[in-house]
Amino acid sequence: MKALKALRDLNKVQVNFAQQHHPCEEATLDQDATLAETHKRKALYCYEKYKAYQPFSTYWHKKGLLLHNEFRDGNVHAGFEQLRLLKDIFIPSPSRGQKSLLRL
Repeated sequence: MKALKALRDLNKVQVNFAQQHHPCEEATLDQDATLAETHKRKALYCYEKYKAYQPFSTYWHKKGLLLHNEFRDGNVHAGFEQLRLLKDIFIPSPSRGQKSLLRL
C-alpha cells in the first residue's frame, strides 16, 4: 500500500504542476474501460466471449493527462465502482468560476 500512496502523491504533484503552468478553467474528465484481448490461461472471458483484461482509465481531456488507471479482469462490468474511481483521483480544487465535467 505504500507504493500506491507514493504513486498517488506523485500524481498530485504532476497534476498541480500542469495546472500551475497551464491553468484550465474547466476540467473535463473522461472515464473509459477498454477490452484488451489476451491468451493468458488465468484471464476471464469478457461479454464479447473472449479472454480479456479491461483497464479502466480516467483522463483529463484538455490537459492530456492520465489521472487514474485500474487494471481489471475482462468479466468486470465497465461501470463497476465508477464513482469510487472518480473519488480516488486527484483534481485540484476548483477556484471561483472553474468547473469540473465528467464525460461518460
